[in-house]
Amino acid sequence: MPAGETSDSLSVATWIPRRNVRLALTGAIVLYALSAFALAAVKSPWSDEGWFAAPAYNLAFRGFMGTDVLEPSGHYLNAYLKGIHEHTYVVPPVHILQLAAWFRVFGFSLMAARSLSIVWGAVALLALFTLVSKLVNQTVGMVAVALAACDFPLLWGAADVRMDVPCMAVCLCALASYVQLREKRFQLAFILANGLFAIAFLMHPNALIAFCAFGFLVLSQDRRRLRWSVVAWAALPYLSGLAAWSVYILQAPVDFRIQFLANAAGRNSMDGHLE
Repeated sequence: MPAGETSDSLSVATWIPRRNVRLALTGAIVLYALSAFALAAVKSPWSDEGWFAAPAYNLAFRGFMGTDVLEPSGHYLNAYLKGIHEHTYVVPPVHILQLAAWFRVFGFSLMAARSLSIVWGAVALLALFTLVSKLVNQTVGMVAVALAACDFPLLWGAADVRMDVPCMAVCLCALASYVQLREKRFQLAFILANGLFAIAFLMHPNALIAFCAFGFLVLSQDRRRLRWSVVAWAALPYLSGLAAWSVYILQAPVDFRIQFLANAAGRNSMDGHLE
């Protein structure tokens, strides 16, 4: 190695100028968006999309969050979903709430419903770039985004009305915000990340997967910086979200128990089964 030249000067970060990395990132996101919208335009609708769109439509335009397109005894779950026409309790509420707000702004249609997940997918790519760039460097972050933008499972999930891609995006935003802020503003980073995870948990329980990664990151890098006061502040978003959901649950707590536990148990559930 010539005198004065360090290993940093030969790192992968020097392969592509920063401006070109940003241009490539923009191109990858544009490619993702075009591919996702093209797929959304031709992909056949399926049952889950109706089960999410219906309560969102009813909330947006009729004032209640029931899934009235679903026969309570006709679901694939081995359960009678009592009260499903009036209240939807089979899943946490945040995705239905955001779909309802989306319908109020952009109208109700299959493409409108799918476009929400596509937008969240773009957010996920930006968060992925931020996360990987901070942990490694911008070049590797760009490569990660370029690969993800062409990933068919991601495109398929984005061209769908389900909550999977929105939940993933919020989880990635939580991780990205933490790694960006933790060095100089640890308390803000920890509280903000937990606030985003609280939203993600109210979209889909699978947020636990990313939360475990977050917990490992905190305990391996910053456990000495944790204080009970910071943990208490970080717990507030979870408690607030649970309290808000409880207001809706208390409108029909028996229906909530039957619907939510049946969905949690899956196809083998006997809770609420027709007698």
